[in-house]
Amino acid sequence: MHVYRRDGQLVHTNQLDSAGQWTRPAGTGHAIETERDRALTAQEAQQFLDDLAEAAERAAPRWYADLTAIGQRARPLITEPEQLRTLDELTGQLSSAAQPAETTGRTDAQAARQAALGFPQPTRHALDSTQSDSPTAPGQPPHHSNQENRGYDR
Repeated sequence: MHVYRRDGQLVHTNQLDSAGQWTRPAGTGHAIETERDRALTAQEAQQFLDDLAEAAERAAPRWYADLTAIGQRARPLITEPEQLRTLDELTGQLSSAAQPAETTGRTDAQAARQAALGFPQPTRHALDSTQSDSPTAPGQPPHHSNQENRGYDR
Protein backbone atom coordinates (compact mmCIF):
# COMPACT_ATOMS: atom_id res chain seq x y z
CA MET A 1 0.00 0.00 0.00
CA HIS A 2 1.51 3.32 -1.07
CA VAL A 3 0.20 6.86 -0.56
CA TYR A 4 1.55 9.64 -2.76
CA ARG A 5 1.27 13.42 -2.52
CA ARG A 6 -0.31 15.21 -5.45
CA ASP A 7 3.17 15.96 -6.74
CA GLY A 8 4.04 12.24 -6.81
CA GLN A 9 6.16 12.18 -3.63
CA LEU A 10 5.72 8.96 -1.62
CA VAL A 11 4.44 9.86 1.87
CA HIS A 12 3.46 6.46 3.28
CA THR A 13 4.09 2.85 2.43
CA ASN A 14 3.16 -0.43 4.05
CA GLN A 15 3.03 -4.03 2.94
CA LEU A 16 1.95 -7.41 4.20
CA ASP A 17 4.62 -9.86 5.30
CA SER A 18 4.51 -13.59 4.55
CA ALA A 19 2.22 -14.10 7.58
CA GLY A 20 -0.26 -11.50 6.29
CA GLN A 21 0.69 -8.87 8.88
CA TRP A 22 1.51 -5.26 8.09
CA THR A 23 5.25 -4.56 8.23
CA ARG A 24 4.75 -1.01 9.60
CA PRO A 25 2.19 0.55 11.92
CA ALA A 26 -1.16 1.40 10.34
CA GLY A 27 -1.16 4.85 8.81
CA THR A 28 -2.63 4.71 5.32
CA GLY A 29 -5.90 6.36 6.31
CA HIS A 30 -4.12 9.14 8.19
CA ALA A 31 -1.71 9.72 5.29
CA ILE A 32 -4.60 9.99 2.82
CA GLU A 33 -6.58 12.29 5.09
CA THR A 34 -3.55 14.52 5.69
CA GLU A 35 -2.86 14.82 1.96
CA ARG A 36 -6.49 15.52 1.10
CA ASP A 37 -6.68 18.26 3.72
CA ARG A 38 -3.39 19.84 2.63
CA ALA A 39 -3.76 23.12 0.78
CA LEU A 40 -2.53 23.07 -2.79
CA THR A 41 0.82 24.71 -3.42
CA ALA A 42 0.67 27.63 -5.84
CA GLN A 43 2.10 25.36 -8.54
CA GLU A 44 -0.44 22.58 -7.85
CA ALA A 45 -3.30 25.08 -7.83
CA GLN A 46 -2.15 26.55 -11.14
CA GLN A 47 -1.96 23.07 -12.67
CA PHE A 48 -5.49 22.36 -11.41
CA LEU A 49 -6.76 25.63 -12.87
CA ASP A 50 -5.05 24.95 -16.20
CA ASP A 51 -6.51 21.44 -16.31
CA LEU A 52 -9.99 22.68 -15.38
CA ALA A 53 -9.84 25.40 -18.05
CA GLU A 54 -8.69 22.87 -20.66
CA ALA A 55 -11.48 20.48 -19.67
CA ALA A 56 -13.98 23.34 -19.94
CA GLU A 57 -12.74 24.19 -23.44
CA ARG A 58 -13.07 20.58 -24.59
CA ALA A 59 -16.28 19.63 -22.77
CA ALA A 60 -19.76 19.73 -24.18
CA PRO A 61 -22.07 22.11 -22.30
CA ARG A 62 -23.83 19.17 -20.63
CA TRP A 63 -20.64 18.66 -18.54
CA TYR A 64 -20.31 22.26 -17.35
CA ALA A 65 -22.27 21.61 -14.12
CA ASP A 66 -19.90 18.76 -13.25
CA LEU A 67 -16.84 20.92 -13.95
CA THR A 68 -18.34 23.70 -11.82
CA ALA A 69 -18.85 21.26 -8.93
CA ILE A 70 -15.27 19.99 -9.26
CA GLY A 71 -13.99 23.57 -9.12
CA GLN A 72 -16.13 24.32 -6.07
CA ARG A 73 -14.79 21.25 -4.27
CA ALA A 74 -11.22 22.39 -4.93
CA ARG A 75 -11.84 25.96 -3.71
CA PRO A 76 -11.01 25.34 -0.02
CA LEU A 77 -7.62 23.93 -1.03
CA ILE A 78 -6.55 27.01 -3.01
CA THR A 79 -5.01 29.78 -0.92
CA GLU A 80 -3.61 32.30 -3.40
CA PRO A 81 -6.10 35.20 -3.88
CA GLU A 82 -5.39 35.58 -7.61
CA GLN A 83 -5.92 31.87 -8.17
CA LEU A 84 -9.17 32.01 -6.21
CA ARG A 85 -10.36 34.86 -8.45
CA THR A 86 -9.43 32.80 -11.52
CA LEU A 87 -11.30 29.78 -10.15
CA ASP A 88 -14.37 31.87 -9.30
CA GLU A 89 -14.36 33.42 -12.77
CA LEU A 90 -14.06 30.05 -14.48
CA THR A 91 -16.71 28.31 -12.38
CA GLY A 92 -18.99 31.31 -12.76
CA GLN A 93 -18.70 31.14 -16.55
CA LEU A 94 -19.29 27.38 -16.52
CA SER A 95 -22.26 27.71 -14.20
CA SER A 96 -23.83 30.43 -16.37
CA ALA A 97 -23.35 28.37 -19.52
CA ALA A 98 -24.41 25.01 -18.02
CA GLN A 99 -27.36 23.31 -19.62
CA PRO A 100 -30.43 23.00 -17.42
CA ALA A 101 -31.12 19.58 -15.84
CA GLU A 102 -34.08 18.97 -18.14
CA THR A 103 -31.65 19.10 -21.07
CA THR A 104 -29.06 16.77 -19.56
CA GLY A 105 -31.55 14.52 -17.80
CA ARG A 106 -29.54 14.79 -14.57
CA THR A 107 -30.41 16.47 -11.32
CA ASP A 108 -28.03 18.77 -9.44
CA ALA A 109 -27.49 15.97 -6.91
CA GLN A 110 -26.55 13.54 -9.70
CA ALA A 111 -24.15 16.08 -11.18
CA ALA A 112 -22.59 16.66 -7.76
CA ARG A 113 -22.16 12.91 -7.20
CA GLN A 114 -20.52 12.57 -10.61
CA ALA A 115 -18.26 15.54 -9.93
CA ALA A 116 -17.23 14.04 -6.60
CA LEU A 117 -15.68 11.17 -8.54
CA GLY A 118 -13.30 13.69 -10.10
CA PHE A 119 -12.12 15.18 -6.83
CA PRO A 120 -11.36 13.79 -3.36
CA GLN A 121 -14.14 12.30 -1.32
CA PRO A 122 -14.20 11.98 2.46
CA THR A 123 -11.45 9.57 3.48
CA ARG A 124 -13.57 6.82 5.05
CA HIS A 125 -15.73 6.55 1.90
CA ALA A 126 -12.68 6.74 -0.34
CA LEU A 127 -10.88 3.97 1.54
CA ASP A 128 -13.91 1.71 1.31
CA SER A 129 -14.13 2.25 -2.45
CA THR A 130 -10.41 2.46 -3.31
CA GLN A 131 -9.59 0.64 -6.52
CA SER A 132 -6.24 -0.58 -7.78
CA ASP A 133 -5.21 -3.14 -10.36
CA SER A 134 -1.82 -4.03 -8.91
CA PRO A 135 0.61 -2.97 -6.22
CA THR A 136 2.69 0.01 -7.20
CA ALA A 137 6.42 0.07 -6.60
CA PRO A 138 7.66 2.76 -4.20
CA GLY A 139 8.46 5.96 -6.02
CA GLN A 140 5.98 5.21 -8.82
CA PRO A 141 2.70 7.10 -9.17
CA PRO A 142 -0.47 5.14 -8.42
CA HIS A 143 -2.55 3.53 -11.16
CA HIS A 144 -6.33 3.49 -11.50
CA SER A 145 -8.35 0.43 -12.44
CA ASN A 146 -11.69 -1.23 -11.99
CA GLN A 147 -10.46 -4.02 -9.70
CA GLU A 148 -11.19 -3.82 -5.98
CA ASN A 149 -8.27 -3.09 -3.65
CA ARG A 150 -8.10 -5.50 -0.72
CA GLY A 151 -5.99 -5.62 2.43
CA TYR A 152 -5.41 -1.90 3.07
CA ASP A 153 -4.57 -0.91 6.62
CA ARG A 154 -7.16 1.23 8.36
